Amino acid sequence: MCATARTGAARLEPVPDDPPTVLEKDLLEAADEQGAGVLLLAPATGVRALPSLPDGSAWSYALQRLPSHSPLAEVTLSRDVCWIRTEDESLCLAPERSGYGINHGYSGASSGTLARLLDTLLDDIPSPAADAGGPDAPGGLLDLVASAPTHMSVTYGRARLLAARNSDGIPRRQEGWVSPLTEATPPGA
Repeated sequence: MCATARTGAARLEPVPDDPPTVLEKDLLEAADEQGAGVLLLAPATGVRALPSLPDGSAWSYALQRLPSHSPLAEVTLSRDVCWIRTEDESLCLAPERSGYGINHGYSGASSGTLARLLDTLLDDIPSPAADAGGPDAPGGLLDLVASAPTHMSVTYGRARLLAARNSDGIPRRQEGWVSPLTEATPPGA
């Protein structure tokens, strides 16, 4: 688990004693099959999460929009998870639409969707999640996302994202090469 995920997990709080919603029941049923089952709340978003799965991961539902009006401060890409931190220190999973995944580290549709999302969030943080039918992302931002390492966490600050968006692109990653726009964080750091 990366440092950003640990921060997000530390912010989770017990869920009020309200009866579970349909989505929460779905999460709890899936968790029972995996040996987990303590439902917690992300207070900044109201989203429920099930941490402490046997492999150290957590389950949650993705937001369609971020609940903040504070500008994007940084994005952390960690394995197949994208965290968004805003200038007011809110920390959320990136918004996603069902059927339109976001990912990094390769030149595919999910990297393009993530690059389009970041391009939009840089200007308008409560924008809806990106879909595959939107306009192309700026080449430099797409290159940054596509070249991000997948074997470790990487954090890009707002200035780096803006620089990538305003550039023509960066060279594609080669084995052992990390982009000069990357602040790499080794796993477990």
